Amino acid sequence: MGTSGLYRSTNSGVNWFQIISGRCDDIIFSPSGDTAYTVGSGVGYRISINGGETFTSSAALTLGTRNHIAICKSSPNILYFARYSSSAIQVYKSTDYGTGWFKLATNTEQNFRAIHFSDENNGWAVGEGHIAFKTNDGGASWRKIFEWPGAYFFDVFFLNPSVGWIVGDSVIIKTTNGGQDWVEQYVNSEDFFMAVHFVDENYGWASGKRILNTTDGGNTWNAAPMLTPNGITDLHFFNKDKGIAVGGFGTILLGDYSVSGIDDNITAIPNEFILSQNYPNPFNPTTKIRFSIPQYSTVALKIFDVLGREVNTIIQEEIPAGEYEIEFNGKELTSGIYFYRLSAGSYLETRKMILIK
Repeated sequence: MGTSGLYRSTNSGVNWFQIISGRCDDIIFSPSGDTAYTVGSGVGYRISINGGETFTSSAALTLGTRNHIAICKSSPNILYFARYSSSAIQVYKSTDYGTGWFKLATNTEQNFRAIHFSDENNGWAVGEGHIAFKTNDGGASWRKIFEWPGAYFFDVFFLNPSVGWIVGDSVIIKTTNGGQDWVEQYVNSEDFFMAVHFVDENYGWASGKRILNTTDGGNTWNAAPMLTPNGITDLHFFNKDKGIAVGGFGTILLGDYSVSGIDDNITAIPNEFILSQNYPNPFNPTTKIRFSIPQYSTVALKIFDVLGREVNTIIQEEIPAGEYEIEFNGKELTSGIYFYRLSAGSYLETRKMILIK
């Protein structure tokens, strides 16, 4: 969900490309990954039958100010749609792959921010503030299962009836027993999370101000560079390499820039700006560049040739304080001497590196 558009990734979320513009609130995919559904006050209700490459508008739903959509993994013909009304949440159900919809009666006036179903009957929702709900009857009735003081919830995702995650303004929490107990996996006051998605018990992503990914079920999280200052408000991955994301103002991006990964130590807060020497150096064709920033900053890391011409922008975005490591791929460059420059606020540092093919 977001205000800048719909984005797509084909390399584990390292690079993102815009494919649609307009506010997108939510996006979901069928278990096979062939069919996708997106809703938003800026893009309406749209369906894709080619894995999210293109979307076709549908008038089957009337959207509200905020909108959310969910699919039943075991029965992908069943979908749920929730929207805000003036006094209560309105939930709709489809049993024909999103073609027709009928309204469900619910027993709560709580406005839901997100819903997710692991099967036809079992579903979870997060509401305004820090409250989570669960249904065992396909959304006909909901009960509050817990509150988490100090964090506002924005999204919920369950792999199966037992294992799930919830993200909030600065926190990621996990359950392994259907929501009875939750553990805090990540917290950082610099972050703001609005979406979470996993493809299995190890590989997952969380997004908001930036995109984080995990390969160990959420025990550790790494950051990826982003191409939009508006943030990523929802995402979905078909597998660990291919995914799609939505953001603000309805934009859709397609393209690539030669970064194969970024890793940050999200627990370490350095006390000064540092740009380290790349390694290996000389390199062919990949090398790693490390840098540290002591505060939330607008950071630009760029590559120049010996004539001072800019040949690559590795990263240009706002990122929180931390120690970062980026792997740069110079496969499109010729052998020679290059310079990489880091700018962050008033800090400016340049170092030399050598590409030998």
